[in-house]
Amino acid sequence: MKYVARVPLRVSFFGGGTDIPPYCNEFGGEILFCTINKYAYCEIESLSGTNAILLGESDEVYLDGDEEYMGKNGIIKAVLHEQKIRTGCRIKIYSDTAPGTGLGGSSAQIAAIILACCSLEHKEISKRELARQAYYIERMIMHVSGGYQDPITTVYGGIGYLKVYDIENFNVELLKLDAGRAEELRKHLLLYNTGIRHDSSVIMEDHIKEQLKGRKQSKETLDFIKSLAIKAKMMLEQGNIMEFGAMMHYGWEYKKRMSVQVSNIDINRLYDNVKRAGALGGKILGAGSGGYLLIFSDLKNQKKIKASLLEEKGGIEEGWQFDFTGARAERIR
Repeated sequence: MKYVARVPLRVSFFGGGTDIPPYCNEFGGEILFCTINKYAYCEIESLSGTNAILLGESDEVYLDGDEEYMGKNGIIKAVLHEQKIRTGCRIKIYSDTAPGTGLGGSSAQIAAIILACCSLEHKEISKRELARQAYYIERMIMHVSGGYQDPITTVYGGIGYLKVYDIENFNVELLKLDAGRAEELRKHLLLYNTGIRHDSSVIMEDHIKEQLKGRKQSKETLDFIKSLAIKAKMMLEQGNIMEFGAMMHYGWEYKKRMSVQVSNIDINRLYDNVKRAGALGGKILGAGSGGYLLIFSDLKNQKKIKASLLEEKGGIEEGWQFDFTGARAERIR
């Protein structure tokens, strides 16, 4: 018997950074997000005649109590440390994107492993509980710094609005956009992989330090970022797509105030180039400093923008669609 779980990766339009403690714990974070058809996967297959748990393509056997969470199989070990599955099996993981690209991939991968383990042992798990467990494993077991949005948004999927104080106190509202409006939004967005990897945990730790060091100034910046998320949600629901896109520019400018590590010379140059080519707005996804650049433009300028992107080294513009389902698992045989 084999199951494959897949969890979509997320794109944060507005509000990124407001989900990071201590700000969100006191004032609440608000994130306008979507998930896309790029996924983190976990394949789990039961093995007859053994209780051993084999990791990846090798015959490495998981030993209960192994707390070395390094390397590709480290993330599986962290989940198994909590799941305590009793069925002999082989577990493999893979993803449509590399880690460190700003799409919430590590949270999605953890959620996929949890969901696959539950599927193998026929355990029901709600999306809320799946998000809670993924957050706990990534932040408390693996000690990866970060906010609350990734494990929640990747699990719930769709085009949605997250209000969050902590992992026990959050609400996800899925926006009721008709298919035509959602497709109009997608056509105005370009997703460009810069080819630059980053360590989001380091950047997140700097966000937290900045919040604690300059509390008043940091709060004012995060309050404004949250206000943009509130306005952008309203614009999207009303169909003001072009105003929504132009506002992304202001969100990016304020995001850079959160930490000097959010951007760098290469990213600033890349962003300035696409703006000159006709982009209305854009932003680096995730913590910053690398990964995917999301670009919003009028349709008539996209050819010129794509030409400017082709002149860059190491990056590539990628096609994508929305994912409206969120985390799911299916039995293969």
